[in-house]
Amino acid sequence: MNQRQVFYAIYKKHNIHYWIKGVFSLLLVSMLLGCFAKKQAQENAVLQQNTMERDLSWISLSKITANSADLQSVPLILEVSLGYGTESLAASEEIRAKTIEIKDLIRSYFSQKSVKDIKPQWQDRYKLEIRDSINTKILKNSKISDIRFDTLEVLQ
Repeated sequence: MNQRQVFYAIYKKHNIHYWIKGVFSLLLVSMLLGCFAKKQAQENAVLQQNTMERDLSWISLSKITANSADLQSVPLILEVSLGYGTESLAASEEIRAKTIEIKDLIRSYFSQKSVKDIKPQWQDRYKLEIRDSINTKILKNSKISDIRFDTLEVLQ
């Protein structure tokens, strides 16, 4: 019996191919879970960094009403506060001047969500997405650092 035949006999007897498949599957799953956890940790770190970096001044927007994207649309009521750096008077002025556009963006954002999508555990993601949209689409000379939902009600 040559070396190749010995290896094949051991391979067949001990079902090594199942072991190899199992180890490969475990590695693949752990890599995917690691990537997902890393992305979530990065999002959380960015949100925490923005709120802890400095003291913020806040502008509260008046009540915003929207309708969900469901077939039977459901009314939503939002009250939102925007945080910006305390050192910037220009930020305060620009945010106040663009209040209508900001409220419209928030209304539009939530009008694209169905009621089942509006969950408390996803609020951090909503805050990041809305903040980034406001900073890139509306504000030109300043940036908001944080968003808080004072009220987020789904009226059913």
